[in-house]
Amino acid sequence: MKKSNPLEIQELKEQDILLLKKIEEEQNISITSLTTFSQALHSTNYHYFVAKYQEEIVGYIGISTVLDTMDILAIVVKKEYQRQNIASSLLSYILSIPNIHTYLLEVRASNLPAQKLYEKFHFQKIHVRKKYYPDNLEDAYIYELKKLDEP
Repeated sequence: MKKSNPLEIQELKEQDILLLKKIEEEQNISITSLTTFSQALHSTNYHYFVAKYQEEIVGYIGISTVLDTMDILAIVVKKEYQRQNIASSLLSYILSIPNIHTYLLEVRASNLPAQKLYEKFHFQKIHVRKKYYPDNLEDAYIYELKKLDEP
């Protein structure tokens, strides 16, 4: 990815949904259903944001918010665009949403690159959910970030 063509982050649109599922399928993952993506378009608590590079969707992030707490539901980046700061850009984007003070997420114990990313953003591992993932009974690490009150 070249600096001259910046990454654009925008709210999910109806026409993006099938592309997001295709990105998941290309990586043999199924995090979010088509129904969940569609329902998020009309939700006040669930939101998905897509990262576009040269008009191509290269990743997405999903969140849910309740009061001043945000759960990060998913961060997915196309394989050929991984390790190019797209996940960092998506994470920075949602961390800039105002009036949120607590951020939570879960990550597979084996997903070391994701853990490294979250720790770079000062998330702290606060809990382990044993045998959480049904596909292989892998543990999930729960990470949390608490923001100080903003002026």
